[in-house]
Amino acid sequence: YLGFDRAEPSTDNPRTTVWFNVDDCRDAFDRLIEQGAKPVREPDSVCSPGEVLAEVLDPEGNRIGLIAQAKRNA
Repeated sequence: YLGFDRAEPSTDNPRTTVWFNVDDCRDAFDRLIEQGAKPVREPDSVCSPGEVLAEVLDPEGNRIGLIAQAKRNA
């Protein structure tokens, strides 16, 4: 899965968000932060029940979204 979002027109520097489907959103988020990305949204499932979403900015200011299926309790 690869998705794109339009930037909000009210931002000073509008950009597109590129979304990547990952197996573990928290793990991918933490690895990107360790490599220099800046957190935008910590992994959570508030906006999209059943999925975990997170967003970061890469060192050049590009927004990257991460999406994973929420883990079910056994």
